[in-house]
Amino acid sequence: MDITQQILQVLNTQEKLELAGLGSLSLVKKHAELDVQNDKILPPKKELVFNLDRGQKASNAFNDLSSQILKDLLEKGIYEISGVGKWTNFAGKIDFVANPQVAGDDFYGFEEIIVPRVGAGSPQLMQVAEEDYKYNKSILWAFLVLMPVAGILYFAATQKEKIFGKASFESLELSKIEKKSAKPAVIDSTNVRAKDSIKKDSLNYLPNNKSK
Repeated sequence: MDITQQILQVLNTQEKLELAGLGSLSLVKKHAELDVQNDKILPPKKELVFNLDRGQKASNAFNDLSSQILKDLLEKGIYEISGVGKWTNFAGKIDFVANPQVAGDDFYGFEEIIVPRVGAGSPQLMQVAEEDYKYNKSILWAFLVLMPVAGILYFAATQKEKIFGKASFESLELSKIEKKSAKPAVIDSTNVRAKDSIKKDSLNYLPNNKSK
């Protein structure tokens, strides 16, 4: 098994390979993204990433490889592993470019999706979209206008005393007074008999005066 196969095997099983004095290689999950320039939706995949760490410690079968990479970067400024990627050293700055075949675009079984462009050749679609926008805008304005009115009507119906004040009870008291039945006057029988006797005496007196 060559060095490329060994590295890929470790990455596929552990998703990380530590290189002493250099850093680590990792397979990271990458979400689906939109490629605007090519009008495509790229599927989710795994991507090979290098993290530089000169203080990286490791005790594995790749220590000799780490030493060789560092040596070539200092002397030649470049080191490449076929099928994995390439390291470069420019003015003390180490960069890594991964081989795109390490983790293909169809890693999860998805394919690229081509997004059709909506250009000037589809005026009918643009007109429908504009009409839908106007219709939705009208509904929004109607909703914004009707909501405050409904709130005012509801408040007026449930909070009459706060708006118009307490109802007057004068008419209620007046109706109660009018409905009271008048009590019949109590007639004293002694007074009636006294008045009748006086009237009788006066009548008896008048003829006597005329006879004299």
